[in-house]
Amino acid sequence: MVVVWSATTGLAAMTLALAHCRGWLDYEAPVCRYWLEFAQHGKERITVRQLLAHQAGLFAFDEPVDRSVIAALDRLAAVLARQKPAWEPGTRQAYHALTLGFYEGGLVLPAPKWDN
Repeated sequence: MVVVWSATTGLAAMTLALAHCRGWLDYEAPVCRYWLEFAQHGKERITVRQLLAHQAGLFAFDEPVDRSVIAALDRLAAVLARQKPAWEPGTRQAYHALTLGFYEGGLVLPAPKWDN
């Protein structure tokens, strides 16, 4: 047995690259073009490229997140939309290991219900 980290990273990148190739996702566009609620707390100008390049300053959750939140994608999307960048987006880089997959999901999944 071995521990496997980032097992889905390649598949997620391939999914987003396919969306880009088909014209569904523009790397230079702000994330909020695809996810309106994302544009909170200074995130309105974060581009898809900055998010995917780990330059958005969103590498950790800044409020408690447990299994019940992770299991309810609409609740998780609301938490992610409320996040505040840890630095001016685009000026630094840190591996968004805990959050990137969830943000990628926010880019490509149908819009969640925002009523909670």
